[in-house]
Amino acid sequence: MDVNALHNLSQEIGIFFYTSLHHHDILESQRFRQEILLAQHIQQSLLPQNPPQIEGLALAGLYIPSREIGGDYYDFILKETGLLTSVEKGVYIVIGDVSGKGLDAGFIVSSVKSFLTSLIKFCDSPKEILGMVNRDIYNSLRQQKFISLLLLNYISFDGKMRYSSAGHERILIARQENRGKKEEIEILVSGGVILGMIEEIEFYLEEREIELERGDKILLYTDGATEARSPEGEMYGLGRLVESFRRHSELRVEEMVNRVYQDIRDFISTYPQYDDITLVGIEKE
Repeated sequence: MDVNALHNLSQEIGIFFYTSLHHHDILESQRFRQEILLAQHIQQSLLPQNPPQIEGLALAGLYIPSREIGGDYYDFILKETGLLTSVEKGVYIVIGDVSGKGLDAGFIVSSVKSFLTSLIKFCDSPKEILGMVNRDIYNSLRQQKFISLLLLNYISFDGKMRYSSAGHERILIARQENRGKKEEIEILVSGGVILGMIEEIEFYLEEREIELERGDKILLYTDGATEARSPEGEMYGLGRLVESFRRHSELRVEEMVNRVYQDIRDFISTYPQYDDITLVGIEKE
């Protein structure tokens, strides 16, 4: 075999191996993309498709991920409570934020939803539920990931909102009776410590009540809302979120949530969205 023939053969072998490796990379890329799409579909299925119908309460939620698989979570979980001869419907309202993004964050969201759905069946206390969810997360993840979580419980027969927080963001309340006043929006520090950091957190949790009158509204959010940035690098901040909530608080709850998000979106403008944005609205009817 002469030198030219050997050279041509080596080139053909090189092309063959390059093509094979390139084809393998394409197949791997397609497989990974399919896994991402499947995980994205699963995560979307974990979110409420429609708010539940609860006497005396209107609910709305909005979730805008920054990547294919985000780490925010919100939910409305129904529970029927037997009282004497009647059955009253209650609802648990959930909002949370997992540290980090991607497939592992999506897995944690799925696990938290599963824990909550199971625990809510036999426990009424938001504080006790958070304590049990924390133990599950701590034992499963061993401080590899954390999640802030705010859990509210509304039962239609008494109209009270009970809540407990594991290191989540503030609770914003617009009172009907305060419309037009200087201090129109109440800001509650929710408190607590994030889930998954230590094994026992009950000592750090509190369970509180929010008295709601007809027309009162609540806005819940994740830090993707307040930490959104403009093209100039300025942070949106709690002040702008409160002002947006104040301006739109007279609207029906679903429209109010959409308008608040649009204000954030206008502020971001052309700047990339680096974190998930989740908003949940609650209205006492």
